Amino acid sequence: MYLERQKKYRWILNGKRVPASTPGARKTLERSPYYSVVIPLHGKGKKKITLKGVTNKEVAMQYLLRMKQEGADSLLGLSSLRPDAEDHPIGNLLKLYLKEQRSSGNSSAYVQGMSYYLENFFRGIPQNYLSQLRREELSSHLESKVSRKGKKWSARARNYCRQFLVRFGRWCKKHRYWKKNLFKGIPTFKGVAVKVRRPLTLRQIQKLIRAARLRVLFQLVQGNDADSLVMQPLATHISVTRTLDPPAEKAETAAFMARAMAEELQQQLTEKGLGCTRIVVGIETEKGDYLERVWRCETSLSVAGIVDRVRWQLDGWLNSATRPNAGVSRLLLTPDEVGPNDGRQYGFWGQESSFDTRADRAFTRIAAFAGATAVRVPLVVGGRLPDERVQLLAYAGNDRTALRSSAHAPWPGSLPSPLPALSVEWPVQVVDEHDELVRVSARGELSGTPTSLFFSSHRFVIEQWAGPWLFDERWWDAETQTRRACFQLVVRQGRAFLVEVRSGEWRITGVYD
Repeated sequence: MYLERQKKYRWILNGKRVPASTPGARKTLERSPYYSVVIPLHGKGKKKITLKGVTNKEVAMQYLLRMKQEGADSLLGLSSLRPDAEDHPIGNLLKLYLKEQRSSGNSSAYVQGMSYYLENFFRGIPQNYLSQLRREELSSHLESKVSRKGKKWSARARNYCRQFLVRFGRWCKKHRYWKKNLFKGIPTFKGVAVKVRRPLTLRQIQKLIRAARLRVLFQLVQGNDADSLVMQPLATHISVTRTLDPPAEKAETAAFMARAMAEELQQQLTEKGLGCTRIVVGIETEKGDYLERVWRCETSLSVAGIVDRVRWQLDGWLNSATRPNAGVSRLLLTPDEVGPNDGRQYGFWGQESSFDTRADRAFTRIAAFAGATAVRVPLVVGGRLPDERVQLLAYAGNDRTALRSSAHAPWPGSLPSPLPALSVEWPVQVVDEHDELVRVSARGELSGTPTSLFFSSHRFVIEQWAGPWLFDERWWDAETQTRRACFQLVVRQGRAFLVEVRSGEWRITGVYD
């Protein structure tokens, strides 16, 4: 046992410290101001114990002398056996171990299975003979075990028993009943039989669907936000591929085949009565690189729609700064989401028209160059508060039809119309006739009549007011719960505001025209 100055290695490049994996970095040795106590092991190298905070050699020598008095076994965790270690046979140790496992929160089935495996293994082995067994003998003894029905244990059962034995040996060593873990190093067992994978039957598929629906229902009962389960067929077996020979370097050359491929794909879908709402456009280069992009549309894609998306995607790939390093040798079109082809009917008044189609085409093309989330549009959805009824969503990749339908659903307790024209967040103070801050109780009772509104050192006299509308949202979750009360105020200057109070603080959240 001796002292040694702790060593540290650093990698330097151009006078700066860099990670070890940096090319061209130079490894340098830096001596740490701290000392380490080195304990040689018998034929197994050495063990270092760092004396953190000790920079003086004399202080380190005092630590070394005290460690020599305590002994190397206690420093390395090789403490001697407890005095009553020999008085505990295997049966008593198993009882103590299983009792601790039950009290630590493990299930009764887990502890019962562990008890079965361990008792079955130790049956027939004397305790004084256990420490003399080698790993091969322990492994062969474990392999010879049979179940209650007389059958030989499977490889899975033997591996379970091996895991329990290693944990039991670790526990005995930790509590100083044994000097070492006698079961450490037993090899795992490999099964001989190969499990045959069979396709799912119709009954099994129905059970999986029923379990998924029950899981979604359980999430809704708990108050979590969960999307409803929508089952849609996938046409993975339908695909159209074209090989380009020679490979195309320009987008116009590769897009020349897009119309023929789109017509062939549309014909395959029409024969099955399907329409494609999401399609995967993929290319493969000469060097084997593969790129793909998923395009989605609210309605079934037509031939012209597929051709436009292929042309835009190829233009974005081949005319950008990060274009592939080789020409396009293969073009693929694969439907990713399909449904019944119900057609598309334009309306005369209040419905989708050809202007919406042209706008959709322009927005989709911009998203192809700028990114899927670059084009965002406001959408009126369902909600009780103004900031919940309008959301900014990415134009590409979202099902806006399902979100629009929630806007017409009944929302009990929602704020009455009209909605504010401007959404803001301005801190204010609402006071009564005694210039005291108005407070709202949990039952909606006011401490006084609102008479004035103070905003940015200006006083506005309140002529009319309505409310309060109480909102106690997500009351089942203490972290996300919000409780607020909303008021509609009309001041003498002819302006109307939507004001809310939350946690005793007033703020203007909306301005009416």
